[in-house]
Amino acid sequence: MAELLGDSAAAAAALDDVRQRLDSGQPDPGDDPFARPCLDYMSGRIDAETLLGMPGLTPGVRCTMTSLIAMRELGRGHRTEAQSALDACMGTGVFVFIHYRFAEVLHARLLADPAWPPWITPAEGERL
Repeated sequence: MAELLGDSAAAAAALDDVRQRLDSGQPDPGDDPFARPCLDYMSGRIDAETLLGMPGLTPGVRCTMTSLIAMRELGRGHRTEAQSALDACMGTGVFVFIHYRFAEVLHARLLADPAWPPWITPAEGERL
Protein backbone atom coordinates (compact mmCIF):
# COMPACT_ATOMS: atom_id res chain seq x y z
CA MET A 1 0.00 0.00 0.00
CA ALA A 2 2.91 2.37 0.61
CA GLU A 3 3.72 2.25 -3.09
CA LEU A 4 0.16 3.26 -3.95
CA LEU A 5 0.51 6.15 -1.53
CA GLY A 6 3.57 7.29 -3.45
CA ASP A 7 6.24 6.04 -1.06
CA SER A 8 8.05 3.34 -2.99
CA ALA A 9 11.02 3.47 -0.60
CA ALA A 10 8.78 2.58 2.36
CA ALA A 11 7.17 -0.17 0.30
CA ALA A 12 10.56 -1.64 -0.62
CA ALA A 13 11.74 -1.49 3.01
CA ALA A 14 8.61 -3.25 4.27
CA LEU A 15 8.92 -5.97 1.63
CA ASP A 16 12.61 -6.46 2.44
CA ASP A 17 11.74 -6.80 6.13
CA VAL A 18 9.15 -9.51 5.42
CA ARG A 19 11.52 -11.29 3.03
CA GLN A 20 14.33 -11.29 5.64
CA ARG A 21 12.02 -12.73 8.30
CA LEU A 22 10.82 -15.48 5.96
CA ASP A 23 14.34 -16.25 4.72
CA SER A 24 15.62 -16.47 8.31
CA GLY A 25 13.37 -19.44 8.92
CA GLN A 26 10.52 -17.70 10.67
CA PRO A 27 7.27 -19.36 9.70
CA ASP A 28 5.21 -18.00 6.87
CA PRO A 29 2.24 -15.92 8.07
CA GLY A 30 -0.09 -18.71 7.00
CA ASP A 31 -0.14 -21.79 4.86
CA ASP A 32 -0.99 -19.93 1.67
CA PRO A 33 1.22 -21.37 -1.10
CA PHE A 34 0.76 -18.15 -3.09
CA ALA A 35 1.92 -15.74 -0.36
CA ARG A 36 5.61 -16.00 -1.25
CA PRO A 37 5.06 -15.59 -5.02
CA CYS A 38 2.94 -12.49 -4.29
CA LEU A 39 5.77 -11.15 -2.13
CA ASP A 40 8.23 -11.95 -4.93
CA TYR A 41 6.07 -9.97 -7.36
CA MET A 42 5.63 -7.01 -5.03
CA SER A 43 9.39 -6.84 -4.45
CA GLY A 44 10.17 -7.06 -8.17
CA ARG A 45 11.71 -10.54 -8.15
CA ILE A 46 9.16 -11.86 -10.64
CA ASP A 47 6.91 -10.10 -13.13
CA ALA A 48 3.12 -10.13 -13.36
CA GLU A 49 3.11 -12.65 -16.19
CA THR A 50 5.12 -15.12 -14.10
CA LEU A 51 2.88 -14.57 -11.09
CA LEU A 52 -0.32 -15.13 -13.06
CA GLY A 53 1.20 -18.09 -14.91
CA MET A 54 1.53 -20.19 -11.77
CA PRO A 55 -0.38 -23.47 -11.85
CA GLY A 56 -3.37 -24.02 -9.60
CA LEU A 57 -4.75 -20.49 -9.45
CA THR A 58 -8.35 -20.40 -8.34
CA PRO A 59 -10.54 -17.44 -9.30
CA GLY A 60 -10.11 -16.10 -5.77
CA VAL A 61 -6.33 -16.27 -5.88
CA ARG A 62 -6.36 -14.69 -9.35
CA CYS A 63 -8.59 -11.91 -7.96
CA THR A 64 -6.11 -11.25 -5.15
CA MET A 65 -3.10 -11.34 -7.45
CA THR A 66 -4.56 -9.03 -10.07
CA SER A 67 -5.54 -6.54 -7.38
CA LEU A 68 -1.92 -6.54 -6.14
CA ILE A 69 -0.76 -5.98 -9.70
CA ALA A 70 -3.19 -3.09 -10.07
CA MET A 71 -2.01 -1.45 -6.83
CA ARG A 72 1.63 -1.77 -7.80
CA GLU A 73 1.11 -0.47 -11.32
CA LEU A 74 -1.01 2.44 -10.15
CA GLY A 75 1.61 3.33 -7.53
CA ARG A 76 4.25 3.33 -10.26
CA GLY A 77 2.17 5.71 -12.37
CA HIS A 78 1.13 3.07 -14.90
CA ARG A 79 -2.59 3.81 -15.14
CA THR A 80 -3.16 1.73 -18.28
CA GLU A 81 -1.68 -1.41 -16.74
CA ALA A 82 -3.51 -0.71 -13.48
CA GLN A 83 -6.83 -0.47 -15.30
CA SER A 84 -6.15 -3.73 -17.13
CA ALA A 85 -5.36 -5.46 -13.85
CA LEU A 86 -8.50 -4.04 -12.23
CA ASP A 87 -10.52 -5.32 -15.20
CA ALA A 88 -8.93 -8.75 -14.74
CA CYS A 89 -9.73 -8.70 -11.03
CA MET A 90 -13.38 -7.89 -11.71
CA GLY A 91 -13.37 -10.45 -14.51
CA THR A 92 -12.85 -13.21 -11.97
CA GLY A 93 -16.41 -12.63 -10.76
CA VAL A 94 -15.39 -13.22 -7.14
CA PHE A 95 -17.54 -10.40 -5.85
CA VAL A 96 -17.38 -11.64 -2.26
CA PHE A 97 -13.66 -10.80 -2.06
CA ILE A 98 -12.73 -7.36 -0.73
CA HIS A 99 -10.14 -7.15 -3.54
CA TYR A 100 -12.97 -7.32 -6.05
CA ARG A 101 -14.84 -4.50 -4.32
CA PHE A 102 -11.69 -2.36 -4.16
CA ALA A 103 -11.18 -3.03 -7.86
CA GLU A 104 -14.68 -1.75 -8.60
CA VAL A 105 -14.11 1.45 -6.63
CA LEU A 106 -10.62 2.13 -8.00
CA HIS A 107 -11.68 1.39 -11.56
CA ALA A 108 -14.64 3.77 -11.31
CA ARG A 109 -12.43 6.46 -9.80
CA LEU A 110 -9.82 6.12 -12.55
CA LEU A 111 -12.50 6.44 -15.22
CA ALA A 112 -14.18 9.40 -13.51
CA ASP A 113 -11.01 11.44 -13.01
CA PRO A 114 -8.10 11.11 -15.43
CA ALA A 115 -5.85 13.03 -12.98
CA TRP A 116 -6.47 10.64 -10.08
CA PRO A 117 -4.56 9.90 -7.95
CA PRO A 118 -2.96 13.36 -7.91
CA TRP A 119 -0.14 12.32 -5.56
CA ILE A 120 1.25 9.81 -8.10
CA THR A 121 3.35 11.10 -10.96
CA PRO A 122 2.15 9.44 -14.18
CA ALA A 123 4.74 7.29 -15.93
CA GLU A 124 6.07 8.57 -19.22
CA GLY A 125 3.45 8.17 -21.91
CA GLU A 126 0.57 7.89 -19.43
CA ARG A 127 -2.23 10.41 -19.58
CA LEU A 128 -3.28 12.73 -16.82
